[in-house]
This record gives sequence, structure tokens and C-alpha cells, in this order.
Amino acid sequence: MQQVIEMARSQTPSDQYETLHVMPIQYRLDEEAGLANPIGRTGTKLGVSAQVITASGPAIEMLRKVLNQAKLAVQGDCGAAVGVSEGGAYAG
Repeated sequence: MQQVIEMARSQTPSDQYETLHVMPIQYRLDEEAGLANPIGRTGTKLGVSAQVITASGPAIEMLRKVLNQAKLAVQGDCGAAVGVSEGGAYAG
């Protein structure tokens, strides 16, 4: 599963964008689509439909520099809705 998610992560629209997060929506195993979780199933070809969250690379780099200058640590990048759903905070 991790391999197909990493393949989705690598599909950014251009070199100017950075992938922040990949959220799997559903998996496809062989010809069976719409699987929420393929773990425990047997097949030969695994695919994923995913929401890939990207942002401008230069904008992300500028944000990292500003946070670094403010002596704030960045644990990881993710979209605001993902951060909130995973127990993070969002102000904005």
C-alpha cells in the first residue's frame, strides 16, 4: 500500500509544487474498485485513488525560513483540514 501512495505523492503538477500530503480515498485491487482497505486481500495489481495536497515550493520554503527565524520548529507539512483532523491546530 505504501508503494502506491508514494507513487501518487510523486505525481506533482510541476517542479514548482511540493506535495504536502496524500490522502487515500479508495483502493483498487485487480479489477475490484472501491475498496476502503485492501489489507488481508490477495491480488496482483494494486491502485489507489487519492487526494494529493500540493503547494507552491517557493512559498513553502519562505514559510519554513520565517518559522526558522522565529525559532519555531516544524514537525511536518500537511493541509489545514488534515492537521485539524489529526489533532493539530489551525489558525486562519
